[in-house]
Amino acid sequence: MDLLWGVCKYESHKPIREAGVKIDVVLAYADRDDKGQARGTALQKDGRRALGITRKLGLKDRAMGRGDAEITLDGDYWLEAGKEQQAALLDHELTHLVVKMDQAGFFRRDPLKRPILGLRLHDIEVGWFVEVAKRHEGNSLERGQALMIMDSYGQYFWPEIVGAKPGAEKSEDADKKPGDITIQISGEGFDSGLMSEEQFSKAVKNIKKRPTVEPTTVPA
Repeated sequence: MDLLWGVCKYESHKPIREAGVKIDVVLAYADRDDKGQARGTALQKDGRRALGITRKLGLKDRAMGRGDAEITLDGDYWLEAGKEQQAALLDHELTHLVVKMDQAGFFRRDPLKRPILGLRLHDIEVGWFVEVAKRHEGNSLERGQALMIMDSYGQYFWPEIVGAKPGAEKSEDADKKPGDITIQISGEGFDSGLMSEEQFSKAVKNIKKRPTVEPTTVPA
């Protein structure tokens, strides 16, 4: 897949290129009924639709000629997505792959001389209930974590709300507008993405005004 290796141009994927990692790409499609309509989804993870799943392959698979890793994509989504969306999805899945190094800085190899891989977890993972956020508002973990993400990474995920372009330096006050959330949270002391009680209390107290934002459905 030419697009896959086009995405590999990014510096963060340099070890994948240099180690000669072989990646198998598989397209999966949902079952169809008699009318050709999809029944369910092609891929699921934790009971929800997944657009891509990445896994490393074992020594037996490698010995039989398979790749070092496998990326399975939702074929139904892939056919509808544009080239830029396809590239973004592949970039996401490739970012899960980590080439392991030894203490001397060389790529670790298995008995077949193939690169040994690890899997990287997402930088941010959340598990929220809308009804809990509605009932408890600023006292809920849902709202507290959302504020932490907004304060730390908002310019990348919600540039329209934060008022900053992704990758641009953001001054302390330049981007603030009426209705913006003003919050100061230290990134230290977090455990699995959750705030400590002290950090959470500080976050709630520093809210100047809560904007009203309608919930949005995003791809899994």
